[in-house]
This record gives sequence, C-alpha cells and structure tokens, in this order.
Amino acid sequence: MTCKRFLMASFCTVQIFGASPIYLFNLGYEAPDLVAPAFILIIPRGQTMNLQIGIIGWTVMARGEYAFHKYLTVGISQNFTPMNSNASIYRYSDGHRNPDLDYKNSTQLVESYIRKKRTRNWTSQYSLIYLNEKVKDTDYDSFWEKPHAGISATETWRSVEYEDFFNNRWDGFKLAGQIQMFPWGHSWYRGKLSAGFGLLSQPWYWKVSGKLFFSENLNVVNQFIVGGLWELEPLNFMQGSHYGEYRIDEGLLFNVMADRKLTEATELGARMSLLRAGNESYFGYGLKMITIYEGIVLNVGLSISDKALKNRDLNNLIFATSLTFGFM
Repeated sequence: MTCKRFLMASFCTVQIFGASPIYLFNLGYEAPDLVAPAFILIIPRGQTMNLQIGIIGWTVMARGEYAFHKYLTVGISQNFTPMNSNASIYRYSDGHRNPDLDYKNSTQLVESYIRKKRTRNWTSQYSLIYLNEKVKDTDYDSFWEKPHAGISATETWRSVEYEDFFNNRWDGFKLAGQIQMFPWGHSWYRGKLSAGFGLLSQPWYWKVSGKLFFSENLNVVNQFIVGGLWELEPLNFMQGSHYGEYRIDEGLLFNVMADRKLTEATELGARMSLLRAGNESYFGYGLKMITIYEGIVLNVGLSISDKALKNRDLNNLIFATSLTFGFM
C-alpha cells in the first residue's frame, strides 16, 4: 500500500528504456507498523502494445495498452484489493491510530480508456469505470451494496525537460485536472486540479506543488485520502502526518521542498506542507535524505506536525523510509 498506484507514471518508462521487460521494486516503511511492498513488471510487446502486472500492497493489478499510433492509445486495467482497501484498517484521530474507526473493505476496479496526445505537452484521457466496493462496519454499507459505474476525464499539461520517476522530481511545469462521475444509483463525483513547478539548479533542487480537491456525496470509503511521507505523484503526501491520517471531501494541499546535493550520490532536503480542509488548517515539516548505491534509491524521512512541534511532543515524530530499484 506504499502507493496503491505505485509509479503509475512508470508506464511511461517503457518509452525511455526501450522494448525490454522492466522490473520495478519498492519497499516502504512508516513507523510504527506500516510496511508496504510493491512489485511491477512492464512488458513491451512490439511497438504498439504494453502489458503491466504487479502486486502493490494488498492490490493485484493488470493493465494492457495498444497504440494505434503515437497520438492515440486505448487500454484496460483491473485492480483487485481483497482487504484493507482505501486504508480501511489504518484510521487515525488526533494523530494516533484508532482501531475503533477501522472497517472492512475490498475493491474491484475495472477501467477502460482512450488516451489522446493532442500536442507535445497536452494529453487527454477518457475512461469508463466499473467500481465494486464490498464494505462492512460503516454507516454507509447500503451505499455500496451494488457496483457503481462511472466515467472520468483527465487533462494533463507537461512542459518538462528532466524527470526522476523514483523521487517524483522534474525540471519544468505540470498542470493536470481530473474528474470522476458516478451518476447512477447513489450518485457522486470527485475531482482535483493539480499544478507543480520544479527547478534543478545544481547543487539545489526546488519544487512547489499544490492540489485542489472538490466533490459531492462522498463518505468514508470514497473520500480523498491525504497524509504520509512517501513522495509518489499519485499520493496526496503531507509532512507531519501518517498515510491515511486525513480523509476530506474538499480542500487545498500544498507541498514545498528544497534539496541540496552533498555528494554525487547523496542529497539532504527540507520539506513543508499545508492542508486546508473546511475551517481547519494543518501544517507539517520534514527532513529527507536521498542516497543512491548501485542503482538502488534509498529515501529516509523524519517529519513532525506543527501542533506537535509547538507542544514539543517528540513522541509524534514520524519516521518513514523507502527502498526502490528497477532493472531490465
């Protein structure tokens, strides 16, 4: 569960690394007891088809894409999570695990999509979604008794000269918008707008990113999950919080980072996050070390919330690490 959609952008690495199979591994840990392994195999089939299979935490995933030409691709994906879907057994209140809030949740998600590259920087994707949530021990069990069918649209603008998929870094500008709509039965929708700017100017790297969340008729199962120190692009990571600590219907999330290269293989950086949800604001701060050895990327982070820092409560200091490597 380190990243339930671990390096979804890694699908793009097929075009970088060529036609050989690509193996990606990740092992994440967050104190005190969250361990999240991930393995993905990407198999290019000629110049037009890519296959991807993997296990990400509790999720088994499979995906296939076919490119009619470089501007038009169709695909289908299926994810199955037999337990602990949507961080259902990692619930928090006031910064601490609260087992009384846990619930049972398994998920089947099937998505078919068309992706069109409109210009060098602009890409559109339109999807049909089948979502089947099996839920127990919540006030919304009846909401999920039947499967939900929906549609989604994603627009992405990328003006990037350099990108590091393993560390979620880039040199340039990104802008994206996504909305998912489920209009039948218990209708609901959710969407987000995201933007980020990264600047690589040796020996420094700077990045500012933000997300705006909006929705209607969400509940504990389909709310946005915010929190954690794993800085993977699909996740709503935030300093000073645990993975899954915040569940929101709408809000703003900002992350600021600055890293300095100490040696050819080691960097040290500072982090700051702000979450605005409803009438509440949450701040967090962190330090992170990144080191690379023989192609293995090690990230080690320490983080604390603004509230804990003001109260000098070092017991709420959060430690997290991840180990990532890949080969062909």
